[in-house]
Amino acid sequence: RRFSPRIKQFKTYLPSASLTYLFQDRQGQLYVRDQFDYRQLVQSGNRRIKIPFRDNTSSILYEQSKYLMQDRQGFFWASVNSTQPIATTHQFVKFSENWQRLKTYSMPSGTAFGRYGNQTREDKAGYIWIGAMNGKLLRFDPTTEIFTVFSYQHLLPRQAAEVETYSLYFDGSGTC
Repeated sequence: RRFSPRIKQFKTYLPSASLTYLFQDRQGQLYVRDQFDYRQLVQSGNRRIKIPFRDNTSSILYEQSKYLMQDRQGFFWASVNSTQPIATTHQFVKFSENWQRLKTYSMPSGTAFGRYGNQTREDKAGYIWIGAMNGKLLRFDPTTEIFTVFSYQHLLPRQAAEVETYSLYFDGSGTC
């Protein structure tokens, strides 16, 4: 929904969809997450179209896109689960501004995205921070292409349920 303060009304887009995430890229294109799938929103026709990164252009089939962001250089980054013949893997994928897949990075051992999503943010230094499952926080350096894993598991209550990261926040000093 979009609120117009001038006339104090909402305009509804896709009334039958349950959207869980809205993202606007640097070019002004809108993307929505409906269930486990990202689509580009075409406002003029109230419709969604498939994003090219979901296409099966290699042996990898991207089944569930968990998070989508665009960095300050214009590259798109998507956290995805990909189904291989034997198991599901969690990957971080880099795309150009026109959705050409540039590189796929496997997540560090022992880390995974949440069932419903993860949060991904770029800090002032250009590092990309990824909230992973069960008290893990990842920092990805796009220059060196290295992940650093930070654990805050000791701060979590001991329970059988999995813990997901729904939000990341940088404070005034830039600490995540």
